[in-house]
Amino acid sequence: MPLEMNKTAAGSAQTVGAPVTYTVTLNNPDDEPITTSVTDNLQLVLQSASWNDDASATTGTPAFDGTTLTWRVTVPANSSAVLTYSVTPE
Repeated sequence: MPLEMNKTAAGSAQTVGAPVTYTVTLNNPDDEPITTSVTDNLQLVLQSASWNDDASATTGTPAFDGTTLTWRVTVPANSSAVLTYSVTPE
C-alpha cells in the first residue's frame, strides 16, 4: 500500500510577522516500514516570507537548502511520521 500524505497550515500568510506553521503527516497503513523522501519547494512562499529554521520531525531528517526542504524518512509499519516547520510573512 502507498503512503498517505497530508499537509496542513496553521496561521495566515496575510498576517505580517505571525508565523505560519506547516505540518506534513505521512501515514503508513502497510505491515512493512516504508522509506521515502518528501520535497517541498518553498521558492514562491519565501518571496514574501522568511524561513524560521525550525524544521523538526518525529523520525527521519529534515534538511533545508536555499528554498527547498527535503525530509528523508522511514515510516514505521502501521504508523505515522510528522514533519513541522514554519515561515514568517514579511
